[in-house]
Amino acid sequence: MAVLVKLNSDKAKISQVFLHKYRELYTSVAYDAAEMQEILTDVESQLSGDPALSSDHICSPQEVASAISKLNPHKNDGGTGLSCDHFIFAGPDLPVNIAFLFTCITVHGFMPEDFLPSSVIPDPKKRGCNASASENFRDISVSFKHVICSLGLRVIAQRICVLWC
Repeated sequence: MAVLVKLNSDKAKISQVFLHKYRELYTSVAYDAAEMQEILTDVESQLSGDPALSSDHICSPQEVASAISKLNPHKNDGGTGLSCDHFIFAGPDLPVNIAFLFTCITVHGFMPEDFLPSSVIPDPKKRGCNASASENFRDISVSFKHVICSLGLRVIAQRICVLWC
């Protein structure tokens, strides 16, 4: 017990020595408070004008809830077993979590590995066309996480519409 008390008091003495030395170091240089405030104001104004610090990359739960409300019911996600109904009838926490997911994807520039695979499906350009000619088809890429990707695309489309429509 006596050793423990000695260690604790030694730690306290050491921290006091560092406290006094750092206080002496940081207060030894004279500065003008008004000039420091001017520098701080200038830095803050430069940061507020930085487009990287804007909130454009933040996806709101309201945007996701709006995108969910536009999903067609009874549509199934091919590979995962997810249905649009899972999203339509989910509780109010789901848009918050999906918004956080979309924000993280945007901020970090990284997609979860499960979102990357997709299937390319040939889609006829018009009915009754020659099925043996490839020029009569367009390729559609379908993600295995189709519902979540669809929500992301709808959020992006809403933002574009707000900006340009």
